[in-house]
Amino acid sequence: MKADTSRKIAAVLAGGLVLGIGAATTLAAWTDSQHATATFTAGIFALESKTEGTDWQSHPAADPAKLVAGTAGLTPGASGFGHLDVRTTAESSVGGTVVLGPVATDAKSDEAMIAVLESRFKVIPRGSTCNASALAEATFQSVAEKPLVADQTVPAGGTTAVRYCLEVRMSPDAPSAVQGTTASLVWTFTGTNT
Repeated sequence: MKADTSRKIAAVLAGGLVLGIGAATTLAAWTDSQHATATFTAGIFALESKTEGTDWQSHPAADPAKLVAGTAGLTPGASGFGHLDVRTTAESSVGGTVVLGPVATDAKSDEAMIAVLESRFKVIPRGSTCNASALAEATFQSVAEKPLVADQTVPAGGTTAVRYCLEVRMSPDAPSAVQGTTASLVWTFTGTNT
C-alpha cells in the first residue's frame, strides 16, 4: 500500500508539472509595433560653361569649349585672348568650388611649341572684356605650369557665373625652329560640391 501511495503522489506531481508547463506555454503576449519611413533623394551638382557667342552647355573632355581666339599664325610675342564663363546648372541643388587644373596636351602636339607657349589667367567680372588691360596684373608662366588662379565659388542653381580670362602667347624669345609647329592645349575646370 505504501508503494501505491508513493506511485499516486508521483503521478499527481508529474501531472501538475505537465499542467504547469502547458499553462506557461499557452499564456498570450500582446504586442504592438510602430514604424517610420523616409525617402532620400540625392542632390544635383553639375557645371556648364560658355565662351563668347555661345550658349550655356556642358563641355566634357570629348567636346571642350573653344577657349582662345587668334592663336593661328603666332609669332614671337604675339598672343590670343579668350574667356570661359563657368557656373552650376539651373538643376543644381548645391553649390561648390571650381579649380583650374594644369594644362594637358594631345599626342600630336609638338614639344618645341609647348615649350615656347606662355599663359596667364585672371578671374574678371562677368560681362567684362578679356584683353591685355584686364590681365595687366596677371603673370605669364609656362603653359606646362598650373595656372595661378585661386579656387572659385559657384552657387547652386546657376545664379552666378565665374569668368576666367586667358591670354596665351608665344614667348618673345621663341626660336625659329618652332615655325610651322602646333600644340593643342586643354584646360580642365573641376567643380566639387560644398
